[in-house]
Amino acid sequence: MNRTTILAIGVIVGAGIALSGCGSDNDETPTAPTATKAATVAPTLSPTTGPTRTASPSATVAPTNTALPPPTLTQTPVDTPSPAPTATDTSTATPSETPSASATATTTPTQTVTVTRTITLSPTITLTPTVTATPTATNTLGPLGIRHFVLDSTQSSFTVKISGGLEIPVGFFRGQTNGQDEPAFLDLEAGQPDANGFVRVNIVAASEYLYVDSKQLAGFVFCLKPLVPVMSAGILGCNGGTDVSISLNQDHHIGQLGVNGFTTTNCTAMQGHVETPYAACSAGLVGQACDVDGDCDTTPGAGDGTCAHVPAACTTGMVGKVCQTNADCNQGTTAGHCGFHGGVCNGPLVPGLGTGDSGPGELFIAPNPDPNVLTNGMPVELGFENALPCGDEGPGMPSPFALTTGHSSSLVTDANNMLGHTLNFDTQGENFDCYNWQSNDKGRLVLSAPAIDQRTVGDVATIFNFFSH
Repeated sequence: MNRTTILAIGVIVGAGIALSGCGSDNDETPTAPTATKAATVAPTLSPTTGPTRTASPSATVAPTNTALPPPTLTQTPVDTPSPAPTATDTSTATPSETPSASATATTTPTQTVTVTRTITLSPTITLTPTVTATPTATNTLGPLGIRHFVLDSTQSSFTVKISGGLEIPVGFFRGQTNGQDEPAFLDLEAGQPDANGFVRVNIVAASEYLYVDSKQLAGFVFCLKPLVPVMSAGILGCNGGTDVSISLNQDHHIGQLGVNGFTTTNCTAMQGHVETPYAACSAGLVGQACDVDGDCDTTPGAGDGTCAHVPAACTTGMVGKVCQTNADCNQGTTAGHCGFHGGVCNGPLVPGLGTGDSGPGELFIAPNPDPNVLTNGMPVELGFENALPCGDEGPGMPSPFALTTGHSSSLVTDANNMLGHTLNFDTQGENFDCYNWQSNDKGRLVLSAPAIDQRTVGDVATIFNFFSH
């Protein structure tokens, strides 16, 4: 696997979930239980084989591996003892020993790495890496095997960070399999790293659910179901050499219906969505805006949908009045709006990659649909349930999912629908140790993703921390 392939892996995440358990779609979003879907944006690479590899839009890799001869070791011992002692009336022994040894080892590694990236994020990503590498070291690691990555239930948290930097701990992750509680785990399988130290990682097993019980704080149980096994879930870099940092950015306000000719068609063309009243599906088509239960059925007439109308407040008409629909806010001939920002077009979730080096042991789990460099991330089902066990209230919402040992940041522009206002959120992972891959001591996988218009707290970031220790 070449470095151009690694550098061009895209990030696609649909993890816009927060304390209220809801995201935004069309006019407005309810507080319980939903998740915000993320836009899918991924670069495409098509590397070819041979000493020179070319990827699109532009990626040239010309690695030259020159193996050094083994170190030269010269040893010249000289051992000259005198003849055996001669016994007389007076015994005399005169041994003489003169050892001499000389060892010389010479190793001259050289490595040159040049990385040039051009990233355009509005709303697509173009990555143009140029990498020149002349390594002189040959990887000596064998197949790494399976890392039984057990989540520390005292530190592996689901956290919401709100404006001003205040972090609200929603709870800590536990595992559930066949209805039984257990320490949450992911089994990460890696083969033998290539000469540059890169190797694909599979997720071969996991707890049936990773869950956070937040009934007392938020009134729900957050259930995350990994859809395993997943082959080529991500990339492990045993020698470092690339940046596995993830950024996820979202613009709260890219347009307003009826202002300067802005229409729903304009919003859709920009991959955005218009805020809707404060109601969404809590079963069936979880997260979709709705008016009645039938709007949430997975197929028309299935009867498996539930539309949750959660009280909000009028933002126009009878401002401040508790409401469930826009009609509740009408004041005389003045039409009202129930919820946050009626008619505002929310921008898509835009991913980005770092441009540095995350160091040895970096791990990046994220989906990339290019069949030539396929990585699948960790697809999951996200659900909010009223009580344990997870899974007895219907399936969650299918979503891609990304995790990294690098830096994960999220940015909301025009935050809380205030033009020019920006919020920043971030978290830091920890690299694995390829030489002690199967030891459950090093390694921390993280993700920070924005979630806008959460009831009582506004725009926030959801932060996932998967700690092994």
